[in-house]
Amino acid sequence: MSAPVLIVGSFGLDTQSTPFGKVKDVIGGSGPYAALGARFFAKTAVVGSVGNDYPKEFLQQMQSIGIDTSGLQYSKQKSFRWFAEYGFDVNARTERVELNALLDLKPELSESFKKLEYLFLATENPSKQKQFLDLFEKRPKLVLADTIKLWIEEQRNEVLEMVTQSDFMMMNDGEARELFKTPQLSKAAQEILNRNSEFALIKKGENGAVLFSNSLFRKKAGEKPVQKGSKSQIGFFAVPGYPLESVKDPTGCGDSFAGALLGFLANKEEVSEKVVRKGMVFASAVASFNAESFSCDRLLEITKKDIENRVQEFKEIVRF
Repeated sequence: MSAPVLIVGSFGLDTQSTPFGKVKDVIGGSGPYAALGARFFAKTAVVGSVGNDYPKEFLQQMQSIGIDTSGLQYSKQKSFRWFAEYGFDVNARTERVELNALLDLKPELSESFKKLEYLFLATENPSKQKQFLDLFEKRPKLVLADTIKLWIEEQRNEVLEMVTQSDFMMMNDGEARELFKTPQLSKAAQEILNRNSEFALIKKGENGAVLFSNSLFRKKAGEKPVQKGSKSQIGFFAVPGYPLESVKDPTGCGDSFAGALLGFLANKEEVSEKVVRKGMVFASAVASFNAESFSCDRLLEITKKDIENRVQEFKEIVRF
């Protein structure tokens, strides 16, 4: 039985426009996307602040597929809202938020949640991320954290502290360059590794994700280390984006990727570089399904078999 996963994230309502359509007040937030990605691989629980207008039917649906929602906090304010408009380049968007119920999220966990071993701290004020992490009786086996441009600009030092506190600090390529003030992604990745992170995982939108790792961690995991001082001392792995014919909405792909990766690693109960690489492919498959619909609709439709079939397609894509 896989170890339980805890997702701390937002629960909101999204209004979006893409070249493929528009939606208003649909289910959104990092919490649902990440939890729906993780639940294919591991038992999953969520913590977040839910607004007074958030659809109860969706929460019941999450419960019906085995996601533990007992950690949700219910606010008297309206739901967190996110507004976005994508152009033909889905890696770029204009956006704004109304924090609303998200402001009421309290760093509180039940006694049983404090014992969970796999944690994803989705995009949030880095100080609050640290407060949640500090609640655990002992440090979880694996901590993933995410950040965005807003927090890098407003609380850069606190974001850097979370890089040190987490095993994986996930960010996209633009955020990594901005956080470490360098145009070179490899230098940004080395800065992450220098801050006690076992891996630097950087998202590249529709172009997939890249993983940097130190030979030190390959050696710890029992894998053959490379010669010190060689150019290959830093491990590198890239998983491409799945070539979808129609990307309806990229919202939530990063969160569903993170949740799926954490769930996969919890299921394997191993964090060697080999397993992380495999987990990235499964996570990319989940994220690609998410992009095929607005909101969480596609993640609620697919099965574990669908994911496994797409992973086989990924293998063919990279074979040469």
